[in-house]
Amino acid sequence: MRNIIWVWTIAVSCSWAAQARANGGGYAFGVQFTGSVAPFQASGTEHVRILEEKLEVDLRRTAAVVTVRYTMRNLAPEPVRVRFGFPVETTNQDDFGGDDERPGESLNDARHKDLLASIKLLEGYTVTADGKSVKAEFQVEPFAAGKVKPFSGSEVLKGIAGWMVSELTYPTGKPVTLEIRYSAPYAREGHTATDDDYVDGSFFSYRLSTGAVWNGTIEKGTVTVRADGIAPEEVRVEHGHLRQDGRDRWVREFANLKPTLDDDLYVRAIPGYYVPGMYEQRDQRYRRYIQRGGRDPSRDQQSWGGAHTRYKATASSTLAPIKGHHFGPENLANEAAPSAARQVPWAEGVPGPGIGEWVELVPKKPSPLLALGIYSGFQSGPLFQKNGRPSRVAIELNGEHRFTATLGDVLQEQLVPIVGYAKPVSRIRITIRDVYPGTQYDDTCINGIVLYDLLPQRPDISVAR
Repeated sequence: MRNIIWVWTIAVSCSWAAQARANGGGYAFGVQFTGSVAPFQASGTEHVRILEEKLEVDLRRTAAVVTVRYTMRNLAPEPVRVRFGFPVETTNQDDFGGDDERPGESLNDARHKDLLASIKLLEGYTVTADGKSVKAEFQVEPFAAGKVKPFSGSEVLKGIAGWMVSELTYPTGKPVTLEIRYSAPYAREGHTATDDDYVDGSFFSYRLSTGAVWNGTIEKGTVTVRADGIAPEEVRVEHGHLRQDGRDRWVREFANLKPTLDDDLYVRAIPGYYVPGMYEQRDQRYRRYIQRGGRDPSRDQQSWGGAHTRYKATASSTLAPIKGHHFGPENLANEAAPSAARQVPWAEGVPGPGIGEWVELVPKKPSPLLALGIYSGFQSGPLFQKNGRPSRVAIELNGEHRFTATLGDVLQEQLVPIVGYAKPVSRIRITIRDVYPGTQYDDTCINGIVLYDLLPQRPDISVAR
């Protein structure tokens, strides 16, 4: 149970660093910096005004997919060359490099390497101006790297690892449409006590405040946040003046806004959870349990689930055996599922990526479900990318309760919560709706599925100290 995703990836450590990004621009400081090093600061933005900003955020299983479109106008009498930055954040700037120097390198060198590592999370970041591609380069924030000492106002830089920096010439009088797209892995925090894992939640943030470096106010704007394949009942808007508009949508509209820190967006997309040491006192055996709701009982209902693979599986199709390996749906319930890298998966057997193919599970003893644990893809390092992995699935319980779930492209179990359905479940159908395509094979695979029965009370287990 050590490698679990409660709709996001965890690692057993003191804290996790993950990105979120924010409004284009930067921060302006009324400070004269001496020497050659200063925090990142935009240039030329004072001549360009944002006429309209449209921010759209889709909250998915392991990341938020973001599109922001600006309509902008140069107010100067001549074309202006503008340098602006989009901030790249981590959960906790103080964690970069830790408080101790590493063997053979200085503290600043260690921090610098950790900051540069965040570049790996920038895949998919694109900028276009009127449909034409604009170059963007990652630059480490000198303040985060320890090269700029704290100063009055520097608290706004806390957590910014660096900037995606672009330069663009704005013509006179003609509006320019600037569009930025990216996928931001959620920020998350947690800790381990011996064999017990705690995760407080999975969060997305967006800094509207950095837009204040542009000329004047933002004339008008909209913010739209959607729950895309995650349980909207579990989403919490912590900051950002959003109002819920329907079951799975949150919006904000504004006019003539000079954004401040109070306008920054902070959303908990996924609740926390707790995985205990799992030693059951009653029969002195290790079992797999999970508690949904984290450590704050005032914010989430804390429910327990017990894991098992006691079901019969069938499928709409199956890949023919290859070199003695069989890919039937019975592989989904293999007891090796928690160590799925050692297990052959179920693979669909139709031409193409398998859209519309399904597996169906019939539990031996129907019970209400807390969650499903899905090992997406062929969970063997060399074969994971070569074969297709479901990215979106339709889930149907008892032929009557239906919902769509997104899945991240990761090598761990992903827990999909069951929300709003309390009946004992006697049949589960999971249908492939979209895939991450394989680099070599068309086959789409699922390595294992674990059922988490909803328990009537806390199991009798010992807890690590």
